[in-house]
Amino acid sequence: MKIARVLSWTLLGLLGGWCVLCVTSFVDDRWRHFVDSALYVLTAKSLAAGEGYVYQGQPFFLRPPGLSWVLSFVEPDALAPRSMHLVIQGSAVAAVVAVMLAMRRLHGSVMGLVVALLVAVSPLTTGAFNKIFSGLPFLALLFAGAWLVMPGRDGRQVGLWRGFAGAVLLAASLWMRSIGLLILPGLVLVDVFRKEGRRWQGAALAAVVFVLWVPWVSWASSAAAEAPRPSTQLGLFDYQSAMFHVDKRDPDSALVDLDGWMARLVENVDGITETVGVVLVGTAEGPFPGLATLLLAAAILFTWWRRRSLLDWYALTYCIVMLLYFTFVDRLLLGLVPMIYSSLLYSVEELSKLWASGDQASRKPIYCVGLVAVLLLAVGGVRAPDTMKFDMVSSHNWEQVDSVAAEWVRSNTEQGAPVLYLKAPVLAALTDHPVYSYRNLPGTWPEGCPSVDWAIFTPNTSKNDRNEKAVRQRAGEPKLIACDWLVADGAGYRMVKNSLRVYDLRR
Repeated sequence: MKIARVLSWTLLGLLGGWCVLCVTSFVDDRWRHFVDSALYVLTAKSLAAGEGYVYQGQPFFLRPPGLSWVLSFVEPDALAPRSMHLVIQGSAVAAVVAVMLAMRRLHGSVMGLVVALLVAVSPLTTGAFNKIFSGLPFLALLFAGAWLVMPGRDGRQVGLWRGFAGAVLLAASLWMRSIGLLILPGLVLVDVFRKEGRRWQGAALAAVVFVLWVPWVSWASSAAAEAPRPSTQLGLFDYQSAMFHVDKRDPDSALVDLDGWMARLVENVDGITETVGVVLVGTAEGPFPGLATLLLAAAILFTWWRRRSLLDWYALTYCIVMLLYFTFVDRLLLGLVPMIYSSLLYSVEELSKLWASGDQASRKPIYCVGLVAVLLLAVGGVRAPDTMKFDMVSSHNWEQVDSVAAEWVRSNTEQGAPVLYLKAPVLAALTDHPVYSYRNLPGTWPEGCPSVDWAIFTPNTSKNDRNEKAVRQRAGEPKLIACDWLVADGAGYRMVKNSLRVYDLRR
């Protein structure tokens, strides 16, 4: 018992130190130019200005407004992002604390702290630092809500008022990411299948969550009904269209057929395998990622079968959705990361109990779990610093180009002059100009595109691009703005002189 107490205080101290570093030393002053991040910034600005939840003057029904609403209170400015990054870093701290509390109800004090520490140093968690995305706030709210509604290790139900508070937090998580709906089946089923107690309580709490979610669904449905189809300024109309329709931009397009679902499955398995490899074994190369993914899938299924807690149901449904999702990027697994470690350690503990025998039987599970936890911590410790850095190739190229384009727009155009640019939301966030994208336009530009004064094409865009050809026919030859660009050079990259191509369309 004394060893357990010392270990608990040691782990708690490590987590405390990590939390302090997270909001002091790990905060970046540079905004990373992701399109989705820019959409959060722009919608936060519109909320702060009292214009409503809009993008380019139109209702923004693509995703819930939770993070944008939070950012609207810190006066978001893409050119001075530290305040927004503090929100994200604070969410990381809150998420780790929430995971620790939830995991204590599943595993006990020591193991709960171990899982929380693994989540803290996971490449998926550290990779979300200083990026304006809703993953970390979602994780904090979801696991805080789960902690409040989950029964203790003895199976005793929580009280109604505590359950209600948890349902409110779970509903708040849906306002961050709608994928939080995946918590509801488990919330209902855990109580339906219990042998004693209020078997209706889970369904009642799920109803509370859904009722608090309805205002967003109603507003988004009304806005979507009046929106032009297909979408011309975003890569998808809404998540339902992206999930079930051939053309993600058009909810009236044909439904995805069996071949389409199978193609998604194959593509997503590849992406998931690479990500799991980085998280669990530190590499996406060779046979180890595939083996690690198979072991993780087995662990999640085994844990669900043996334990069937609220979070085990959530993990199972989350995995199914990720396999069939319309796309895959590594940050999509952030919502699953606590259950990755929880399932692995639980499986190791249970299987080692079956294997253990003799006088040392009670210690063998502890040794096995401890060894696996140390190995996972080592992987996280090695990979975490890299995930917090800018990637030289992809990040520098685009941030250099976006910054040069933004400076030119601010210095050479009238305030509010509409601009055409590939990464429209990014340039709009950097300049406060209305900026439109040609990426998703049907047919030849300018069909479907608002009238613009300027068009800017980036170095990686071919001069024979059909959109640029249409612009050149109307505006003549472009003005060249010096802009460096990284190009492949054998095994590495080198910087070369290049240019943005700017067209004057005011004639």
